[in-house]
Amino acid sequence: MARRALWAVLLGAAAGCADGTRAIMTARPVESGPADKAATELAAGKKPDKSDPAAEAVVKAALDAHTGGKPDLLRKLKSVRFTRDTYGTVGTTQPARSKWEVHAVWPDRIRQRVEMTTPQGVRVACECRNRDEVWLAVGADKQVMSADQAAGFKIDVSAEWLWMLFPLAEPGTVVATAPDADVAGKPAAGVRVWAAGITDAVLYFDKETKLFAGMTFDGRDGTLRVVKDVHVLSSKSYDGITLPERMVLKANNRQVAEWTMPTCEPQPGLDPKLFENP
Repeated sequence: MARRALWAVLLGAAAGCADGTRAIMTARPVESGPADKAATELAAGKKPDKSDPAAEAVVKAALDAHTGGKPDLLRKLKSVRFTRDTYGTVGTTQPARSKWEVHAVWPDRIRQRVEMTTPQGVRVACECRNRDEVWLAVGADKQVMSADQAAGFKIDVSAEWLWMLFPLAEPGTVVATAPDADVAGKPAAGVRVWAAGITDAVLYFDKETKLFAGMTFDGRDGTLRVVKDVHVLSSKSYDGITLPERMVLKANNRQVAEWTMPTCEPQPGLDPKLFENP
């Protein structure tokens, strides 16, 4: 998910909230939308010993809907490349367009290369988690993030795995029912998710189609804690799996980006060296 550290480097923005919004130090409920009910749960709640059968039924129906009844197909997304065309205001007062190329290997490698069109021209940057190391680069200038910055990045970027859905079927994942909500104008069933290595989150599934409709999660802007929401605007099939095609990202209930995913391709055997340098 979009993070302020990367965009500030791309745009040469000053530290802090360059778009004029006030970052919050702790997660809190926002004014409207699914986060009204879910955000409170994100800040508290002990992981249950086992999953709630009602939530398991919602998850099973969703995985079947996304895979045509073949949920094992989701495993191939554990090593993947996808692209993203983004338009929004993250770290800037004016909307900007950017192109993302993302390589990810479950559970602890993800590399995001971003080309952003600015008034000064096209800027290129890359941020990456390579297991315990997190780095950011503009061109060939690689800088390793501080421990606090790296911790925030790991939490925020872990939400990327959730729209791929396979963590819901991983051993040790526990799910529970959460309040229903209207997401993008449609009724959706809520599922609270506890998964190893993934941020606290409530996922929503369209009650009619059973498809992933969005989520509320415990995100970060740098080291600051922020409630974030994702709403799915459309879905399509990628290599036999239905996934979100167009999504909107909100932070503290303010829309900051809309993106379209032109491609999503399983990439078995990605070279670990891809995650070492820009």
